[in-house]
Amino acid sequence: MLFIDGEARRAAGHYVPFVQWFNFSAGFFYIITAIALWMRSRRSALLALLLAVTTLIVLAAFGLHIFNGGEYEMRTVIAMTLRSAVWIVIAIFARQYFKRHNNDDYT
Repeated sequence: MLFIDGEARRAAGHYVPFVQWFNFSAGFFYIITAIALWMRSRRSALLALLLAVTTLIVLAAFGLHIFNGGEYEMRTVIAMTLRSAVWIVIAIFARQYFKRHNNDDYT
C-alpha cells in the first residue's frame, strides 16, 4: 500500500499509514535479527527485545488511533497483536538461551 495508488489502494480498506511504514521498516530488522539469532550472536537478544518494544509502542499508538475514532481493519489489529507476541516470545527465549550458554552476565 505504500508504493501503489488507485484501485489497489482502495481495495486494501482502511489501512493506517504509520503502521504500514513501521511494518515495512521493521521487516529489514526482522531479517537482521533472524541472521543474528541463527549465528547465535548475543546482540540478537537485544535486537529481539528492541523489536518487541517498538512493536508494542506502535500497537499502543494504533490503539489510540482506534480509540480516537480512526478507521482501521481488524486484520491489522490481529497482525500487530500476533507480531508483538511473537517478538516478545523470541526475546524471552533468546535472553534465556544466552544466560544459560554464557558465563558472563547478560545485560
